[in-house]
Formats: sequence, structure tokens, C-alpha cells
Amino acid sequence: MEVKTITNQLNIMKKFYFLLFALLAIATGMQATDYGFKMLSYSITSDNYQKLSAGKAWYYDPAANVLHLTEGTISTAIPNTTILRIDGDVNPTLKIQVDGNCSFTGTFSSGIEFVGNGQHTICGNGTLTMNSSRTDPQVILSYGNTSLTIKDVTINIEAWGPAAVGLVSNRFYEVILDYCEMNIKTSGLAWAAFGGNGVSPKLKKCFLSNGVFSGTGNAYDSDGNLKEAYIKRSTCVVSVNVDEPVVGNSPSFNCTANSEEYYATTVEWHGVRDSGYHFVLPNGYTYQMGETYRVYAILYPTEGNRFAEEEDLTIYVNGKEAEIDNMSSGFVTLKYTFPALVGTSYDLWVGGVQVNDFNKDNIDGNGKMKYNPATSTLSLLDGVTITGQGSATDGTTGYGAGIYSEVDGLTIDVASGGVEVIGADDCHGIYLRGKTTIKGEGSLSGKGYIGVFMGSNSADLTIDGNVMLVAEGITSNGLCGYVRGFAGNIFYYTTLTIKGKAKVMAKGELSSVRNWNDLVLEDSHAITSPTGAVWNADKHAVCDASGNPIVGEWVVIKRLGALKGDVNLDGDVTIADGVAVLNAMAGQSVPGNPDINGDSDITIADFVAVLNIMAGQ
Repeated sequence: MEVKTITNQLNIMKKFYFLLFALLAIATGMQATDYGFKMLSYSITSDNYQKLSAGKAWYYDPAANVLHLTEGTISTAIPNTTILRIDGDVNPTLKIQVDGNCSFTGTFSSGIEFVGNGQHTICGNGTLTMNSSRTDPQVILSYGNTSLTIKDVTINIEAWGPAAVGLVSNRFYEVILDYCEMNIKTSGLAWAAFGGNGVSPKLKKCFLSNGVFSGTGNAYDSDGNLKEAYIKRSTCVVSVNVDEPVVGNSPSFNCTANSEEYYATTVEWHGVRDSGYHFVLPNGYTYQMGETYRVYAILYPTEGNRFAEEEDLTIYVNGKEAEIDNMSSGFVTLKYTFPALVGTSYDLWVGGVQVNDFNKDNIDGNGKMKYNPATSTLSLLDGVTITGQGSATDGTTGYGAGIYSEVDGLTIDVASGGVEVIGADDCHGIYLRGKTTIKGEGSLSGKGYIGVFMGSNSADLTIDGNVMLVAEGITSNGLCGYVRGFAGNIFYYTTLTIKGKAKVMAKGELSSVRNWNDLVLEDSHAITSPTGAVWNADKHAVCDASGNPIVGEWVVIKRLGALKGDVNLDGDVTIADGVAVLNAMAGQSVPGNPDINGDSDITIADFVAVLNIMAGQ
């Protein structure tokens, strides 16, 4: 009697502690974790995954979220069963890794079924074989909105029956096949899309060897939908060799391919901007420092070979993998973008060539043009003619200007003699977009749509030293500043300063000197021609006495008295200066210095000196 009583008490205590433990588990959140997939109708959780997988051909790694399919068979004799069902809403990134030779067999209706929204992968170095004895199985399918990648693995499917389908892609939004192999056999449709939303698989390094895929996801050939579909890995690797871009060189069109199946031809080079925009390199182009270039080449099959429509070859250019730009049954166009060329390119173009570290010390190849980036100085020597290239919209050649600059603080030093700068058709002669000083001992001529144009609202132009600047606008203005119109108003920004012993001559078909916010004349400079011409601050131009901008005539600005023999300070040496010397000899006051020969006396010898200067002596 006592034993029975003790036993009952023990049972009551066990029930009490079991109930207490259960309540504590609920209270402390110790319920099992759902891993988001079922194996043979069993929901796999943190409580049961080790027990259910023991001795089976699968195991799950929760830390890596990888379901491993190993050597062996997973089978069912229960009708209408799904072998593996994955809920993407619970586990959106489950990876299925096939490690050995794994088989799904029996009477299953679905081999691998996806529901919910997920991005899943079937991968590995093993082989997964799925063979159902039912007459209507659907081996891989989705009832959700699934992205599926099948990578590296081999999958064999046999699904017999009039309605059997090897893979249904009716609810997949993406299927990627990456270097995998799939052998699908059925008496129905090997690969098809039912129920709308069909997608064609994206192939990487593999191809459908016995047909093509439609845009909606059907595998077919010339006789219709396939009952057998064979997806094979691409085994053809083509290595293409081209001459790499080298700074200062022009594009080379040499191209070879080390393949018996394909040969390469038709090379085309493009320049690539940061925005991704690319353009065909023009004739005569030379590679520039800091720029990026892309090569295109076409592969053709040799006799007896062909390209499958979706075949994705592995193609290398100079040892680096290239992309497929275009593909057809007759050819493949490949593209490869080279890294930006090492070095520095400067925001300065001379004769259509951008100045860089490679060419800066001898821009024209004749030793008459060089650029010093440390001082931002472009040095020009006598006898140089610089002609713009390209068009007014082509930034790669400096917008067609003979000289185009965005360098802020640029100095153009005309060291000696005469330098002529001519813009391409309808382009400016000298186009400046940064603060610039022109100086030197020689003469610089800019001729084009606008002769010399300051095209920035934040930069000024200074003419200094003993230089002569000649600006001739064939269609527009001769020497022109920057102007903008806004809300019915016109705004002028840039200042033109002329000083030292510099001389400026400008002529234009619309105006000779125009659109400057201000004209600053230093060191006794003045407008000497045409007669009566003055700077009109209201018109922002050099105008006649009536306020009309000078058009089609040379405006001359030079330093009065700077010329030896210019006694009357009219900016030129004429017989009037000889008369001024005679007047000084007679004791009259004259504007300039009549002691032409520098002997500290005013005599007839000074008059003769004026005549000699007039004669060019």
C-alpha cells in the first residue's frame, strides 16, 4: 500500500515538473526554430534536424544555412509527396549543396518545390538525380516568386507521363544556369513554362546543346518543344590577343585568337567616360594618360563549327576575362575595358592633342611646344602653326580649338617669333576656360569662329610682357569675353587686362573686341586704331564715337611711348615724330622724349634717327 502511494506521488511530481518545465520553456522563449524547409513532409527545426537526418543522404548546417545532399537515396512510397519543399518567406536564402551522388526516387509528385519569395541556389560538385514513377510529376517548380541559381552541379531528371515536365518555371522570376549540366528526359515537355510569367533561363558558361530557349521559357528546336533537353557546360575557352593601349600610341587593329573553333577579326577601339558613355576613337587619335579604353572584336566560327544561340563562351583578352556584347548564330562580339592608363592628363589640348605626362616635354614632336605643370606654363617657339582637330562638340580633341584650356592660372609664353593658332571649321582659334596670362617676346595669332575666346564666367585674361596678340574672328568676334543671358538680362563676367609692352590687334565679323565686363589698360596703353575708337563700358565693347561696336576693322591697343621714336605718343613712328623732334629743337614742348639717339641732346641727329626707325633700321 505504501509503495503504491509513493509511486502515485512520484507520478504527480513528474507531471508537475514536466508542466513546470514546459511553462518555463514557453516563458523564456525556448521554442524550436523553424528552418524554413520540409524534407518528406517533415518540417525541419532546431529540435529535429539532427535526428531526422541521421543515417540519411542529407544533413543541414544551420550556421551556414546550407542543406547538404550527400551520397545516397531519398525516397518515398507515399503518393503526392514532395521530397524537398522550401519556404522562401521563412528562409529566403537557403543553399542546396550537392556533395555526392544523391537520388530522389519513388512516387513523389514534386522533387524540389519553392514557395514564398526567396533567392536560392543549387550548387556543388556532385550529381543530383530525380526520377519519379508517377505519370505526372513536376520535378522542380515554384509557387512563389523565386530566383533560382543552378551552379556547377550536375542534375539528371527523368519524369515520364504525358503531362510530365522536367522543370516548371511558371512562378520563377529568374533562373540562372552557371557552368552546370542538366539532362532532362520526359514524354511530355522537357522544359516549359505554364501559367504565365515564364522566364527564359540566363546561361553562363553553359548552353542548350540540342535546341534553344524561348523568351517565355520553353525549350524547343525546329520540330517544336523538346522532350529531351541537354544543357552542357561550355568547354571552349577562347583567348584573344590585341595590342594594349599605350600612352602616345595610336590604336592598333592587330587581333589573334588561339582557338581551333573560332577566329577573331574586326577590332574597334572606344574611349570610355566616367558616366559610361563611350565613343569610337577618331582617325589619328593617340592614347591619353588617365583615360579608359574599350576594345571590341568579333569572333567567327571556323568551318564545321557554330555558335549556339545562347552559348556563353569563356573569352579572355590578353589573359583577362572579357564580356559578350552581342551574340548570334553567326558571330559573337566581345568587349573588354582596359584600366585607366597610368599617369596624369592635363586640362589642356594643343592641336587636338591632350597634354599629359608622356607628351608634355615635346607636344608636337618637333621641340617647339612644351608644358610645365609645376608652373602651368605652355611655352611656344617661333615657326609653329597649331591647327584644331575635331568639332565644336568633341571634348576629346579640345572642341576643335587650336588651343583649348581649362587650366586655371595658365601662362602662354610665346618665347620668340610668330606662332599661328587656327581653329577647325566653325571652331575657336584659342578657347580659354581658366584664368590665363599671355606673355613673351613673340607674336601669337588666334584665328577661328572666335579668334580668342574667354569661355568661363570665373576667369580673366591678361596680356603682358612684350608679346603681340592678334585675334581674328572669321564668323563671330575677334577678342571675346564670357557673357550669359538670364531672365531677359545680360551678364558680363570677365576682365581683359593689357599691360607691360604688349600689343593687341583684334578684328571680327560681328565685333572686334566685345563682351568683356571691363577693359583695364595699364602702363600707358591706349586704343590707337581705328581713329576715334574708345572703350564703351555700357556696350562692353570697343566702339566708335557713336557707341557702335567696331565691326570688321582692326582694333589696335598698344603702349603709347613704348616705341622708340614715338615722340608724339600716337602709338606709331611716322614723319610726325620727326616734326616733333624739330619742334623740340625749336624749344617747344612735346609729349614724348625727343632724344632718340640717347646722347642727352636734341639735335638733327635725333630727326635722322626717326627717319631710320621709319625705314626699319
